[in-house]
Amino acid sequence: MSWRADHTPRHRYHAPVNDRQPTDPSAALAPGSFGLRAFLTTQFLGAFNDNAFRFTLIFYVLAAVQGEDAQGRWLGANQALFAVPFIIFAALAGSLADRWSKTHIIRGAKLLEVLVMLAGLAAFAADSLGGLTAVLFVMATQSAFFGPGKYGLLAETLHEGELVRANALVQLTTMLAIVGGQIMGGVLYDAYQDNLSGAAVWFVGFALVGTLASLGVPKVQPARPHAPPVWNPFPELLATWRGVRSDRTLLYTMLGNAHFWLMMAALQINLAAYGQDGLGMQQRAGAAALVATASLGLGAGSMLASRWSEGRVELGLVPLGALAMTVGLVLVALVQPVPLSWLPESWASPELAVAEPGLADVIWLKLQVAAQGLIGRGLWAPFGAVALLGLAGGLYLVPIMSLLQVFAPANEKGRYLAFSNMVGFVGIALSAGLLYLPRALGCSFAEQFLLLAAISLLGAVVCLRLLPYAFVRLLAWLLAHTLYRLRTLHSERLPETGGALLLVNHVSWVDALVLGASTERKVHFLMYRAYYEWWPTRWLFRLVGCIPVATGDKPEVTAASLRAAGELLSEGRVVAVFGEGSVTRLGHLLPFRTGYQRLIEGRDVPIVPVYLGGLWGSVLSHRGGRFLRRLPRISARPVTVAFGQPLPSDTSPGQARAAIQAVAAEAWAARRRAPLQVSFARTARRAFARSLVDDGGARASAAELWARAGVLARSLRARTEPGARVAMSAAPSLGSAASVLALLRSQCVPVLVDPGLDAPARADAARAAGATAWLLEPGQSEGPPGLDVVACPAAGAGLLLARLGGALRGLLPNRRGAGLAARGGGESAAGVDADIAAVVFERDGSPRDLTHTQLASEVSGLREVLDLDREDVVLSVLPWSSAYGLSTGLWLPLLGLAGAAWSRDPEPRALGRFVERSEASVGFTSPRRLAHWQRELRPDGLGGLRQLYVAGDGYDSELAAAFAERFGLEPSLAWSPDGCAGLVALNIPDVRSPGVYQRGTRAGTVGHPLPGVHVMALRDDGSVCPPGTSGVLRIDGPAVASGSGEPGPCCGRGSVDDDGFVTLEAVGD
Repeated sequence: MSWRADHTPRHRYHAPVNDRQPTDPSAALAPGSFGLRAFLTTQFLGAFNDNAFRFTLIFYVLAAVQGEDAQGRWLGANQALFAVPFIIFAALAGSLADRWSKTHIIRGAKLLEVLVMLAGLAAFAADSLGGLTAVLFVMATQSAFFGPGKYGLLAETLHEGELVRANALVQLTTMLAIVGGQIMGGVLYDAYQDNLSGAAVWFVGFALVGTLASLGVPKVQPARPHAPPVWNPFPELLATWRGVRSDRTLLYTMLGNAHFWLMMAALQINLAAYGQDGLGMQQRAGAAALVATASLGLGAGSMLASRWSEGRVELGLVPLGALAMTVGLVLVALVQPVPLSWLPESWASPELAVAEPGLADVIWLKLQVAAQGLIGRGLWAPFGAVALLGLAGGLYLVPIMSLLQVFAPANEKGRYLAFSNMVGFVGIALSAGLLYLPRALGCSFAEQFLLLAAISLLGAVVCLRLLPYAFVRLLAWLLAHTLYRLRTLHSERLPETGGALLLVNHVSWVDALVLGASTERKVHFLMYRAYYEWWPTRWLFRLVGCIPVATGDKPEVTAASLRAAGELLSEGRVVAVFGEGSVTRLGHLLPFRTGYQRLIEGRDVPIVPVYLGGLWGSVLSHRGGRFLRRLPRISARPVTVAFGQPLPSDTSPGQARAAIQAVAAEAWAARRRAPLQVSFARTARRAFARSLVDDGGARASAAELWARAGVLARSLRARTEPGARVAMSAAPSLGSAASVLALLRSQCVPVLVDPGLDAPARADAARAAGATAWLLEPGQSEGPPGLDVVACPAAGAGLLLARLGGALRGLLPNRRGAGLAARGGGESAAGVDADIAAVVFERDGSPRDLTHTQLASEVSGLREVLDLDREDVVLSVLPWSSAYGLSTGLWLPLLGLAGAAWSRDPEPRALGRFVERSEASVGFTSPRRLAHWQRELRPDGLGGLRQLYVAGDGYDSELAAAFAERFGLEPSLAWSPDGCAGLVALNIPDVRSPGVYQRGTRAGTVGHPLPGVHVMALRDDGSVCPPGTSGVLRIDGPAVASGSGEPGPCCGRGSVDDDGFVTLEAVGD
């Protein structure tokens, strides 16, 4: 077994899961339990009391022993003496911890602590330095027996995920105890320096409280109840050493633990002396503040290590912590105080005096002195360096301790933990030399810290040599979670052991980083040779095991690369291949290449499809035509990594592509989406001034539209009940947009009725959809017969003020983005189905509910492939009574950054003027309207329209050709079947650039499915047809009517080819 995680499948870059089963939530040491609180309190009070006693003793010695050399010799001897019991009693402490219940060990050690503090009381009363030194030795002996019981109890009770967090809590509380104990030691010395037996009374009291707390520690059974105590330590230590030496993981872990405690022991004394002598801090409490800062940093680093470990023992933290410790030590050596010149001089040298101060006075004065010294003398810079040093120590220590507890044999954890304590305190004993020799040679404080930095760097180099991939993977994880809000779905589908080929879609230049940060297994990537050979990063790619390959390679070079990847699969490794062969420039899946089949040929390993979602549109993707086109987002971008069900090794490229499309539909269904009105509030804040116009002459900004909707919503709340269905005209206009938003904000459901129907037909349609009222827009005097009428308020001063308020609020930042949404921001009254966003009508006139999720998913997919920006204006001529018209005409511009041009489709000449005046650039229409424009519009009647999408019945290629010839604009065919939230597939422009050609359009097809939509052709028996074979088309994804998790609707017959293009047997079906 080795720490070289890339050479062993046992723990990869994580430690293995503990053999013990996870604890029940009611278990005694479960997070939040009384037993855990009692355990933490017990060990906190023990560490607190030890440090309070030690620092009181240190200050006593500094006052009693004259001369720096004598003081240094005593401090070094004291340090070595404190380490001796951990060495000579290690075997006995370990054997007793396994023979007896570890709970009894903890309680017995606490009782011994009470006796030790009573002895200390007597030694202080007798003013005996020798007696106090003996007490210090016995106190260390008590700690030597307490440690194996404490850590062994955790290891035997908790599984790995709980163990990492428990160790972090232990380190945090220990560091808080060290800080508090050191401060208390200085405070008690100053308060009782004339009679230190008064301070010793406090120590006895702390020990008694800790003993009472230990009674709440849950009882566990002995690990080896019949094992005899070990009185002769040498055979036991030799046997334990053989066991450690046979397991390289245990060996390196214990050496790493010794390295850490050697550094920390040397730093503890060095920092105290540096604070008092190097920085000129006048008070002992001020000097101890540096040690306290390092300890608090170590506690914070421990909790950070728990957070970054994600319930595992993350070995990558070890080299990261070692490197950070080196940086911290160098900074401590080099950084100088930076006084703040604008502070009064009294802050630089505070002089506070109180006649006969009590304990409370001493505490308050010390806090004042520490604060004034820190700020006034500019000591924030050295203290910041020390805090970094402590933070690094926490990152280093938690995985070391957790790994030791996990790997120690199940029935001998006490013995191995005691042995580890012994090795650690050998390091502490050696730290005495690091204290004495540099001072004997006359080294300055800076030189002493640089010496420690060199030792830390040596440890960091060893850690990097042993754990290269774990370190790189952790850096990738940190970078990915900094830039993105990373979410992993179905990671359990990747086998825990054995070879596997990951087939991944290629969206951006950080796909490998994101994928590597999402899986627990080491992933070897096949990457483009030109990038692999780039000299600044070549060493990194070699370190993590990437395999270079390129289209232009010689056959023997390509064969060697594929052979190397194949051998990794045969060895049980994971290899990742980007099936498309290049980064997408279109926003959807490209055709898959066949290279992976050569790699997996003859090997019985699964193919795991992986979908990366959310990276398209980032600064590192090619959205908009080129790399690094836009500024990065300030907030982290949500990114999803979804694993699919493993596929057989003979899966064809078309089948593999379809599998990733199915995983994409799952990932899109799992996205959390805000209600539409809340999403509009967020985009209105980002682009509050974008223009929204209609052909009636109305114009408003996004902020003004929101304000207008707010005025109407307040009126609606007084006239409607939450959940009521209110019908309205679905004619595209600014007034209709405000009405839809107002209904949603008032928790009503808009029923969008075709404006082309006569009054009785509109009334029938509204009643069929469950509407009981009709919303009149300004200028309308009456509604359809048989329905209650709700009138919109007239524009006035209130609307003007609301517009002004909406515009101002649009300028203000809001963390949730829903701050503009007053009522109706997603919360609903009891019994109200808040997920229904609108009621539209199918081709046969039947009503259908559309949810917020369906419409939001539809619009998100359109935005990914259409690449609309702030300069674009979406032309809407279709009534919003259909899902196609509603999603493309209303919500696509409102939820994006583009403007909107809403037209009721007047006579062609007026439409042409409106298109030119509104500067519309992208439009959506139907074949019937396309034919009407072909007949009636002048050749320049469509202005600057650059893209026109057509979906619906009656489309034919001759009409499209004639239209393109007349207007110079070729319509793009799309598909909007019943049962969906709008478009399902569409053709988009091809991408052509030097060396790149990616097809977005194919004649005779309705294009690629939108992102998040999975289209498949099924045989009569329900099985999936091979690519290019005709069958019944079924659509899955969150944008379909059935919702996620249910089979999607079947929409006529057709086929899906290898490249993903959908062909219908009848386009209008």
